[in-house]
Amino acid sequence: MTCTDARRLTSLHLDSELSAERAADLARHIESCASCAERVGTEERLERRIRESLRRPGPGDDEAWRQAVGAIPRRRWWIPAAAAIVVAAAVLLLARPRELDLAATMAEHHAHYLEGKSPLAAGTADPSEASRYFRDKLPFPCAIESPLPSDTKLVGARMCYLDGAPTAFYILHRDRTVVTVAVFAAADVTRFPMASSRLEREEIAHCRVGNLAFVATKDGDRVVTAVGDVPPAELERIVRAFLARVIHGGSRP
Repeated sequence: MTCTDARRLTSLHLDSELSAERAADLARHIESCASCAERVGTEERLERRIRESLRRPGPGDDEAWRQAVGAIPRRRWWIPAAAAIVVAAAVLLLARPRELDLAATMAEHHAHYLEGKSPLAAGTADPSEASRYFRDKLPFPCAIESPLPSDTKLVGARMCYLDGAPTAFYILHRDRTVVTVAVFAAADVTRFPMASSRLEREEIAHCRVGNLAFVATKDGDRVVTAVGDVPPAELERIVRAFLARVIHGGSRP
């Protein structure tokens, strides 16, 4: 089984729709392929988050549901309309967490570092040394192009995979807060459909994952993204240091 086959079968695996034979093939591949194992693990965690979010109604969900049900006339021939509303509500609830695809994956890697599961491969405060670490490992430039903000310090770097995409990870400290910056090939952003779509429309994209701010932007043939428990405007300032171009879009909440 190839990595492409494994990627294609993952969604079926998560929905328990694979035959026993194909499930066994996928399991064997995952055991021998670290990048696929990481990707499948990430998707499994995202599925759990989706299920948890569905069990926890968001603000206003109960009131919206009562209004939708109250708008249905009490006649049996409106049952199909009620069913349609149920389906539409379920689709909307399922869609909300999916909008975070790249942000949620970044948050997972950020958490792994904080939990000590992903140690630094190159502990350094020197951007040039971190750049040399990546030089023979990645086919795209990933240097820190300009000075970091004065309150932000580089502490190290490592190579990892975002949904199978080879990625340069930089770990920074801003005061007492950790910020993770990731740089990967622009061609790989299609692995994250929602992020890909937003970056086609926006020069710089913002969102939140829990208490974490998230920023992403395209910079030529690569994508630069960052996550951390810092104000979005400050996270954007950090990302700008990694860019070979000037971005003009202002920060958004």
